[in-house]
This record gives sequence, C-alpha cells and structure tokens, in this order.
Amino acid sequence: MSRPILALLLLGLSPFPAHTANTVAVDQAGYTTSARKVGILTARADSFSVVNVATRKAVFRGATGTAIRGDASTGMDLWKADFSALRTPGEYVLVASTGDSSQRFIIADSVYDPLFRASLKGFYYQRCGTPLAPAFAGPYARTQPCHMADGVFHPTVPGDTAGLDETG
Repeated sequence: MSRPILALLLLGLSPFPAHTANTVAVDQAGYTTSARKVGILTARADSFSVVNVATRKAVFRGATGTAIRGDASTGMDLWKADFSALRTPGEYVLVASTGDSSQRFIIADSVYDPLFRASLKGFYYQRCGTPLAPAFAGPYARTQPCHMADGVFHPTVPGDTAGLDETG
C-alpha cells in the first residue's frame, strides 16, 4: 500500500469520494458473480464507474439508465446504474459522474454465506423451552429454558393464539 493512502486510512480518511447518504445505493449484502447488479442514484448523473477498493482503479464504466420520475415508493427521481457484466470477485465502490459514491460492497459467490449463518444463529437464539449451550450461544447462553409456563393473552386478542411462541 502506498504511503499517502496508508496515511489517509490511519487518519480515518477515505481515498474515495465522500459518501452522501442515499445518493448512490447498492445492495449492502453484496452480489454473487452471476447476479444482476444494479445501483440506484438519487441525483442525476450521466455515467458511473465501479472502482476496485484494493487497486483504486475503475474496473467497469457505464451510462446511467432511464430515470424513474416520482418513484411510487419514495416519490423520488431515480437513475439506474447496471453493472451486471462485472463478474470479477472483489470489494468495490460505485462512483457516479457527480463524484458521489456508494458504500463498499462485495462481489463473490459466497457473499450470502455470512447472512445465512447469522440467520441460523438468530433462530438458535430465539429458541424457547430449551437451554442455549455456551459453546454455540456464547454470551447469550442460558442454562435454563425460557417461557416454560403458558402465556396469557389480553382478553381483547381475537382468535386462536396457539402456537404463537413455538420457535423452539
């Protein structure tokens, strides 16, 4: 790593353009190599590039797509940056021609593995009626099962409430 970049990083400064909230949005989980890859821009830009974080070199360039005027969900005008042709694994930033940039994102076939593990761990932590072993639950371990007594619902709760807490 070059000394100027190292100095910037040590000072907590990024060598990439400043991220402006909600200006350039990408999938925060990342993308698989063969997936459709689209960034959304909330500020008008004619073009964009995808920059490799490690090399700081643009590895893909493209024109922004047709604007969506008054998006039904947000009311905002949105522009599309399609970089689906980029299939090389790595860590990247999408930079609009305006200078605005996205958060870092990853392209890799294993990009969803951490989300899968975190989801399963979350389901494990939510188990009731059984202890959670320290080897698997770490600081969230419990030696005694929880919610062993029948629950009581307020009389205004309509219908059958059986099974509402059966994740364990």
